[in-house]
Amino acid sequence: WLWQNGGSSQSLNCINVIDQNTVFIGGGSSNISVHSHILKTTNGGLNWNTISVGTQYYPSVHFIDVNTGIICGSNGTIFRTTNSGLNWIQPSSGVTELLNTMKCLQTGNYYIGTSLGKILKSTNYGANWNIVNTGTTDQITSIDLLNATTGFFTTSTGKIFKTTNNGDNWSMVFSNADIYLTKLCVPVVNGSSIIAFGYLGIILSSTDSGSNWNI
Repeated sequence: WLWQNGGSSQSLNCINVIDQNTVFIGGGSSNISVHSHILKTTNGGLNWNTISVGTQYYPSVHFIDVNTGIICGSNGTIFRTTNSGLNWIQPSSGVTELLNTMKCLQTGNYYIGTSLGKILKSTNYGANWNIVNTGTTDQITSIDLLNATTGFFTTSTGKIFKTTNNGDNWSMVFSNADIYLTKLCVPVVNGSSIIAFGYLGIILSSTDSGSNWNI
């Protein structure tokens, strides 16, 4: 490993790798008096440029390609760029809580999980957002997608929810962990396998598209 000077003294909270050259890193602090920013490299991390974006804490960033991307964070804040971070616009999210985690499809569908159990959904690359009530008020900690219609999210209370209709409706498929689940992922090598893990070393796995789970 080689130390790289990114030019930032803030917490760096999230990363999105576009290709071998282009990477975006989201920074930010809970101190709203500090101007938050994104770090961008176009030469594989040798040099970094700082892009100022609001004054929020940003835990998630995701770009569809080198031009179009979304960053989200505290106080329901969403920023969107279509020119690789040169300019940003702020679409309305319709909520005021922390936007904690995000996932997107190349089709332009974005999904954001909030700290109060809502899913924000966009079908036009983040230009507009709809609020989906999921049946829980627990913090959504991670989202991942099996395919264009099926996806999952985990919660801070150890639950796992599933959708089979593009995120319009969600149902609970696991609730026996009773522990903070930090991450869920669908390995690309096997589309029917899902893994979730969390505090105290807990690991959950499903080999049947989330119908049954093993601890």
